[in-house]
Amino acid sequence: MKENLKIVVLAKQVPDTRNVGKDAMTPEGTVNRAALPAIFNPEDLNALEMALTLKDSVKGATVHILTMGPQRAADIIRDAMFRGADGGSMSIGTHKVSNVKSEDNCTESKSSIRSLVLKIIKRAT
Repeated sequence: MKENLKIVVLAKQVPDTRNVGKDAMTPEGTVNRAALPAIFNPEDLNALEMALTLKDSVKGATVHILTMGPQRAADIIRDAMFRGADGGSMSIGTHKVSNVKSEDNCTESKSSIRSLVLKIIKRAT
């Protein structure tokens, strides 16, 4: 395998819907994020674990996490680093990253994501 492999994991903090109460939904029919604790998206956590497994098998490999959301979303970067990631980057709130202005709906194009990942990799070297 290639040495100095740099792996970027895209991850999001999501509402924990395992124990949903009556106040979990707003009158408008959307999720009441204030009523539910936020957790590391389980599928993204699987991706992180696979990246860390790959890191362990490739000499010099690094793992960085990329997330977006409100300030509390930084918790998943800390969680990822506790699990073995080497660093992370975050877009906070409505801070404009490429063409995205939403903290809840990230629909970046492939080229925009590629641009962000390249910036992270460049910073990691």
